[in-house]
Formats: sequence, C-alpha cells, structure tokens
Amino acid sequence: MTATTQGDPVTPPPPEARRKKWLGLARDIGIGVAIVIGVQWWRGLGVASEGLPTATLTLLDGSEVALSGPRERPLLLQMEASWCGVCRMEDATIRELAEDHDVLVVTSQSGSADEVRRFAEEHDLDHLRIAVDQDGRLASTLGVSAFPTTLFVDRDGAVSDAEVGYTSWLGMRARLAWAGL
Repeated sequence: MTATTQGDPVTPPPPEARRKKWLGLARDIGIGVAIVIGVQWWRGLGVASEGLPTATLTLLDGSEVALSGPRERPLLLQMEASWCGVCRMEDATIRELAEDHDVLVVTSQSGSADEVRRFAEEHDLDHLRIAVDQDGRLASTLGVSAFPTTLFVDRDGAVSDAEVGYTSWLGMRARLAWAGL
C-alpha cells in the first residue's frame, strides 16, 4: 500500500526500519535516564548517611526541636534556601506533606530569622516548622552542597535516604513510607 503526498507516491518504511528507529529511541531514553540517576547519586554522595548531628534547633516560632535521636515517626528534613528556584517548586509538596507527616524545613544562607520569617509569610510557608541556618554551618555538617536537599530520617534517627535537587510528591511520599518501615 502506498500513500501519496501531492501526487508523489510515498512508500512507508519497512518494518525492520521502524523497529530499528524504536530500538534507537528506547536506547537513547535509557541512556538519558541512566545519566540522570548517576548524576543524582553522585550529588548525594557527601550527604549525611550515618545520622543527624546532636543539635537543638530554634524554630521561627521560638520553640526548639532536637535534630537527632529517636522519634515517633519518620522525619522529612528539607534543607533549602530562599533564593533557590527549585526549592520554590517543591513548596506545595512540602506544605501538603506537613499536614500529615513530620516535616522540618531548614533555611540555609538566606538571611536572619526576621528575613526568613518575612519570606515564609510571603510564600505561605509560615505554618511550617522552619529553622534558620544563617551561616550554612548545619548544611555543611550534613554534607549539603546544593539546594534543595531532602533527607528522610527513620524513627531511630538514621538517614534512610537523601535526595539532592527536585523530588516529586510521589518520590517524597515513597521515601517517607520506606523510612517508616
């Protein structure tokens, strides 16, 4: 069967050519996925994997929270910065997860507590538990070199997983479930 385009006969490619085209496309997609996974793995190599340091953080509301130690349920520790565009892309997910999970946001290298408080109010984040890492010392201690970095902490206080860069809603929920096992 032939098709015509403005009077010229066009012969469809043989099945073998179509198969080669799809196999090449599948190979290219596979290579792309492998590169993304490899880069994400490499970026997370230095992130704390043994556990969190013994520290007490002061939240924007003035209360304090112990960073390390056993807890009732898994913790999502979001290390971010106010100037980070990718962090803003995750805001809706973080807000939603905070409704039924233990979420702690640490804003690093983003100014004073007052500046971070104003920023949180402007971006509808002021109901979250937010601590300020003004000089980036905690981020450095945790091996965080890029924002956002999300750490998933199990009930024993061990970091069960860490993700550098954007993490989807499903990815965060799955890792929190894994940390809860």
